[in-house]
Amino acid sequence: MDEATKEKLRSVELEILDEIVRICEKHDITYFLAYGTLLGAVRHDGFIPWDDDVDIAMPREEYERFKKVCVKKNELDGKYFLQNYETEPRYWHGISQIKVRKDGTLFEEPEIVNLEDLHKGIFVDIFVLDHASKEKSILQDIQAVLFEVLQGMMWHKIVVASQDTSSLKHKLVGSIASLFKVEHLSKLQEKVVSFNNDEDSRYYIHFGGRYGHRKKTIPKDVFHPPTKVEFEGESYNAPGDWDEYLTRIYGDYMELPPEDKRGSHNPQKIRVK
Repeated sequence: MDEATKEKLRSVELEILDEIVRICEKHDITYFLAYGTLLGAVRHDGFIPWDDDVDIAMPREEYERFKKVCVKKNELDGKYFLQNYETEPRYWHGISQIKVRKDGTLFEEPEIVNLEDLHKGIFVDIFVLDHASKEKSILQDIQAVLFEVLQGMMWHKIVVASQDTSSLKHKLVGSIASLFKVEHLSKLQEKVVSFNNDEDSRYYIHFGGRYGHRKKTIPKDVFHPPTKVEFEGESYNAPGDWDEYLTRIYGDYMELPPEDKRGSHNPQKIRVK
């Protein structure tokens, strides 16, 4: 991706982020810059130079409120789309990674090239935080395994099924996944992550995605109260102890990774408008 395209892409992502933040501030909904976006804010005062997306996080109760005001109260501007399994029946990321996309744009990642009739607009990721009673527990390990099994079935049912593959593993998992609707798999995921629904528990946990659930089981007092950090010249919410958060996820986060580890989404196609 050339620099001019990257700048246009980032401009749209910031536009989406600002719309999310507008809604959050209006309705007193808690959010945090997360993962690479928070790392970029702290280390680069903005985007990581090779990064091409924006990540935020919300506790599940806050996300449910956000979803309600976006969809049921039509608070989300009509040029944006909240993408989850309820609004996109074949949504492939499960219930812990939600996207807000902009209509009329395109960000087509390699794995979804063959998926038709889906919203593939430029997006901001919302990672949903669930509750955990301990930093490490067998229950949470079981939750993580069940979550990944369900996510794998969903992935095979939607993404792998759209690809030309003769892998025996893919065919086997795909045949099992074919017994379930995506909606049912998503609802099973909801049950798995809500084994502990105690809002007074000490930790947040994020299932799915990179880094593993244990690394992403973090004390709530690392997040609360939130603080402000600068990102691309604007001020956004971040975990109150962002140093502890970043250390847990990345280790020595101020050290740049080797060039072969500086990954991005590498979209096949981009259309800014």
